Amino acid sequence: MLRRLTSAITFTAILSAGLAAPFSGAGAQQRIIRVMGDDGQPVAYANVTVAGERPRITNEKGQVEVGSSARPEFTADARRLGYEAWSGKLNLGDTATSALITLHRISRRLFKVTITDSSRGISANLRGFYERMLARQRGVGSGIYLTPEEVDKHNAVAASALLNGLNGVSLQRTATGKTVAMSSGGTCQMTVLIDGRRACPDNGCSSGASAPPPPDNSTGPPRRGTRQVVVPPPPRDEEFVLLDNLVGVSEVAAIELYPRGASIPSSLPTPDASCGLIAFWTGGRKAP
Repeated sequence: MLRRLTSAITFTAILSAGLAAPFSGAGAQQRIIRVMGDDGQPVAYANVTVAGERPRITNEKGQVEVGSSARPEFTADARRLGYEAWSGKLNLGDTATSALITLHRISRRLFKVTITDSSRGISANLRGFYERMLARQRGVGSGIYLTPEEVDKHNAVAASALLNGLNGVSLQRTATGKTVAMSSGGTCQMTVLIDGRRACPDNGCSSGASAPPPPDNSTGPPRRGTRQVVVPPPPRDEEFVLLDNLVGVSEVAAIELYPRGASIPSSLPTPDASCGLIAFWTGGRKAP
């Protein structure tokens, strides 16, 4: 009798597990947000920000994954240059796998560029930028990306100010107050690319400037019997890549940053980038 009861319980458990599997699989389906224009066409490379998370971008189908564990209701923000920004709540419920956001085109000209199809007219440089960012969203690589929409939101007064607060870069100043990009530990200078080309100090790319030393706060001549400490003179501007001398903030379209040389994708030139790399992409923040 006990053996028969045990067999019945085991069979019931197996049957329940088999019935539950399809439902659990459905619940784990990937959920997506679809961003469409008011003309019914997908909006490629739109910035979609779910509350509490970093922005992601849509692919050329206008879709971005938000994960199977997304809350049934959440607040999102969608932006694309050339369209009115959208912000509001989305409800995926228990069974829905996608939510739709419709962006309305702005009819006026933005940044002196006429609005065209959302995925066409993208420069080769920016297309590579978006491809690397989409790969990062899939878990490939470890770059940090600032899209044209994020650059525009910063409302910065200088290109170097766009790097404030980003992990992996330490902004320091030369003796004349010019801003330079150093590794997170502040020990060596990061490689800087402008539209894929390496920017070099006036002394040349082989100068290998290290971090500016701290200022000499000593006062008066050394006392008798003490050892005199010789403080080297502050480094000169020509030893560093002066960010704001290279590019104006209005010229910057996008930025990508790689804190370590090993994390730089092969699609970017990586000459002597052991201290990390910053790539500025120019052309202005155009409305596609």
